Amino acid sequence: MNWHSTRNGELLTSAAMLNTDCLDMVGDTAGRWIVARESVGPLKLWTYPHNAAVVLPDSGTFCEQQTFIPDSPLLVGIDFDRREVKCWDVELCQLKSSWKLDTRGEPIAVINPLTQVVHILADNQYRRCDLLTGAERLRYPLTLPPGVSRAAISPDDQCLALARGRQIDLVNAETGQLRVSIAGYQGKISQLEFDSSGNTLLALDDKGVLKFWQVSHGSELFTWNSAKFIYGFSLSPDNHWLAILYDTETAILELAPTLEHE
Repeated sequence: MNWHSTRNGELLTSAAMLNTDCLDMVGDTAGRWIVARESVGPLKLWTYPHNAAVVLPDSGTFCEQQTFIPDSPLLVGIDFDRREVKCWDVELCQLKSSWKLDTRGEPIAVINPLTQVVHILADNQYRRCDLLTGAERLRYPLTLPPGVSRAAISPDDQCLALARGRQIDLVNAETGQLRVSIAGYQGKISQLEFDSSGNTLLALDDKGVLKFWQVSHGSELFTWNSAKFIYGFSLSPDNHWLAILYDTETAILELAPTLEHE
């Protein structure tokens, strides 16, 4: 695993190269930044900048949305192959618990570690379940528009961002009502993520274009200019670091204070 660190887009230190196709940047209670991956094979945690790798057991072959529960050594993720939500104790390096998503159709699911909730969209229903136990907290009928492929949830659980083709719909998570629609991409949306304030939404399309959006009005804040094709990204929990995945490397970018608190 190799790294490039930058401040506001300018290279600070050059470390290494990373051959991968997905990543999540998460922070544990000791304040280490960790890029977690893999989409094929067991889940590995790589600590930045030390390159120490931890392989987690029973992580399946297609695990996504890895994130720490605040103030704990517990890492959670969704194994979409087995349709399970899993929780690992990183200090003990063992699987602590797991539960089934229990859907007939292919689910779209997203984790909120702050409220310890999983939001599940499947079978023409919206469900909100406890992250660790799977106990249901909320359910209502929700027929998704055709083509919804990705989702993200705001930190307060109030706003769902739904990607469908080149468009993003921002939906009230309590009622299912549409708040605003966002357009402005040439390619299909491949990744969505709210910042920690919930005021900004980052979205990447399959042409490698990463844009920042103001959630309240659905207006574009700016486009992240890159000479290289962007395959993926992840924002740290404090909005201070942005990890960008290129073809053969991952860049760790330090954001300006004005961006951190946008």
